[in-house]
Amino acid sequence: MKGSSTSKRARFPTPAFYRGDGRARVSVENCFKMWITSEGRVIHLPGFHREYIAAHAPELGVTITREGDGMRLDAIEAGLFRGNFEFGNGRLTFEGQAQYFSPTIRGAILRLVSKNHNFIGQLSLNLLDAHNKRYESRTVILSELDTRRERNGAASELLALK
Repeated sequence: MKGSSTSKRARFPTPAFYRGDGRARVSVENCFKMWITSEGRVIHLPGFHREYIAAHAPELGVTITREGDGMRLDAIEAGLFRGNFEFGNGRLTFEGQAQYFSPTIRGAILRLVSKNHNFIGQLSLNLLDAHNKRYESRTVILSELDTRRERNGAASELLALK
């Protein structure tokens, strides 16, 4: 029964959200955090987005102009995409500027979805304009789909927007 609370996919165990090498990551505040570079490299974070940017800004090509959480916008303006996975509800969300949403970024997100499809109940994409205002926002409920192929197809359709 698709979408019901008794569905076999309705509950989300604590996942081993995998890196490219197959090793599991540890969560931060019940959420896995990551950055995706313009080259499609997924960087899984041991802490908060802003802490990683503060420590690695030069190597990522980010110029820090803001304090605290504002560093997230500095990174997004430099072309990085921010990712969060909430394992309590299985929501995977990405945020970045629409102008940097390339086939390489799409591919990195699709690889993450494919590798972790059993844990992701919902995939969201928030694209921002050049002034960091929400430009486009889409969500697909993957937990209502039965097969990996269906979930990957739904994710592909969501990521086809521009």
